[in-house]
Amino acid sequence: YKSLAEMIELLKTENMRSLLNYAKQQGLEIEYELHAMGYLMPKNLFDTHPEYFRVDKNGKRNSDKNFCVSNKNALNIVCENAVKLALNLYGSNDNFYFWIDDGNDIFCHCEKCKKISASNQALITINAILNAIRKVKPKAKVAYLAYGDTLLLPTVKPNEGVFLEYAPFEKYVNKSENAEFYIIEPLINYFGSKDAKVLEYWYDNSLYSKWKKPPAKFILNETQLAKDISFYKQKGFNYISTFGCFLG
Repeated sequence: YKSLAEMIELLKTENMRSLLNYAKQQGLEIEYELHAMGYLMPKNLFDTHPEYFRVDKNGKRNSDKNFCVSNKNALNIVCENAVKLALNLYGSNDNFYFWIDDGNDIFCHCEKCKKISASNQALITINAILNAIRKVKPKAKVAYLAYGDTLLLPTVKPNEGVFLEYAPFEKYVNKSENAEFYIIEPLINYFGSKDAKVLEYWYDNSLYSKWKKPPAKFILNETQLAKDISFYKQKGFNYISTFGCFLG
């Protein structure tokens, strides 16, 4: 599928539901991890309500990434659509991963939002989404994705039910493995280790192929994988996962 909307339609088909039912019968849990903001704040609203969307660093309001967190109507729309999305993720457990958009300069810089850090903008959104979803799914939990601009600690307090998901992308693009020692500990201390999860790139051959096809031949670095697992367990993470892309 090429979009989140297409994926939701796919989840309505008998074939896909049969596959997911079979997976659950085998003891697997189903989770969906999604860059979801483009779906939660529909871009077709820009023509009639540009105020819902972010102002970039150049002072231009546009619909390319995320939205204006300070606009209450915009936040309400995001939350309403998050509830619909949670209910449409067939077979999902109670953990939800509605990630912010990907890229550089992706947060709002309007007069109100420019006083709110990227991490705080993300956590304000996640707290609101959690509150909305819990009205229909009382046991729901929502991930705060620590990645890129949101690696810096927020000052907004995470609601009970928000858990840490850490993606060590910098380790691969900037070759800054040692930075993990200084990044992870403050994050774990702030969000707590309960449900804390790592989203690794061990099997992400799209990254190693620089997102170009045909992909490079994939060879798992088993030594690094074992070293990383030991490190993450030592730091207090309860769950470790990995992307698996371009594997052929």
